[in-house]
Amino acid sequence: MALVYFVNCGMSFGLASGRIDFSLGTDPKKSALALDELNHCIDQLIQDGLTFKELSEAKKKTIYLESLSRQSNAAFGKEVANNELMGLE
Repeated sequence: MALVYFVNCGMSFGLASGRIDFSLGTDPKKSALALDELNHCIDQLIQDGLTFKELSEAKKKTIYLESLSRQSNAAFGKEVANNELMGLE
């Protein structure tokens, strides 16, 4: 039984505290079950935390994606704007 088409997680931050977003795509008929399962996974993550392996893999992926994303003009503009907002030179 396929429950979801995709699951995504993202994080954003700025001058205030950041947020972590979770999203998933599913058949509308299965949305209640999919949301219950996602909430169960989030609760389990809060309670148990990450394993060393999961954290290590997430760090590697984050470093890779961050270095890749810095290669565009849009990324450079975003960094300059954030630095301006935070009073950095």
